[in-house]
Amino acid sequence: MRELTLSLDQPGPVAIKLASTGRDKVGFKAFMEHAVSAPQAAIQHSWRQSPWLSASEFLIGAGIVIGHNVYHVLPNEVPILFVAGWISIHFRNGGWKTVGFRRPKSWKRTAVFAMCTAVVRILLGLFLFGHLRRPQVSSTARTATGKQR
Repeated sequence: MRELTLSLDQPGPVAIKLASTGRDKVGFKAFMEHAVSAPQAAIQHSWRQSPWLSASEFLIGAGIVIGHNVYHVLPNEVPILFVAGWISIHFRNGGWKTVGFRRPKSWKRTAVFAMCTAVVRILLGLFLFGHLRRPQVSSTARTATGKQR
């Protein structure tokens, strides 16, 4: 017989004996019944981890975006969503490290990465996406041709 200990955040571990062959259905059944019917009070989630809180945050964020982009009743939604996200992070006992903001291990590596990213972005803008822009036509050219855009 093997002994299996199972901790369910209750005082003291729960010990269930199982046959070494694994064919002892009584022992396995007892294990499964105890594992499945563990008191829900022992597996409590804080309100901060609630899926209802996440759903309400999502709906509020969607309302802010729709209010700005569709109904034009809100100013730029980015600062509003940033502040709402910041409040949400702190409500959930998180900090900036929770979302990946921390001091870099190497400032030199970070600066080199930023410079390379800026160079790539500028080169892509000049050579790849630059020809996709519509050429700027002066107001005198528009009036001379008679076309109003």
